[in-house]
Amino acid sequence: MTQTAAILWYEPITEALQDEAEATGDGKVFELGARFASLAIQTSGSFSATVKLEGSINGEDYHEIKGIDLNDGDGLTETGGTGVYVVPVVGIKRFKARISAYSSGKVTVRAVASALPVPVIPEPSN
Repeated sequence: MTQTAAILWYEPITEALQDEAEATGDGKVFELGARFASLAIQTSGSFSATVKLEGSINGEDYHEIKGIDLNDGDGLTETGGTGVYVVPVVGIKRFKARISAYSSGKVTVRAVASALPVPVIPEPSN
């Protein structure tokens, strides 16, 4: 018997999760539906704030998710500046870039969900 495999492909989708936000808050929740493997995230603007990367499998309870800073390869669950990051989201139903602390400026966060997985590069052990 010959077995066949089906590959599901979802076109990448883009969402503005925070759009020139000027306060703490969840912003827009990215409805991934556990259909995507990775997110590319870009923070921009001139701000003094903390943005936390959070995901949920059940759609209700959110927990920090570790991403990778594409500038230096460091792992992170939050950022206080501008940059581009990738986050593995296999099995994640909902994702948000929550502003947990805010002092000044305008925070913008955009994300692109992709069906392609992110290669996870382990941090060197000491």
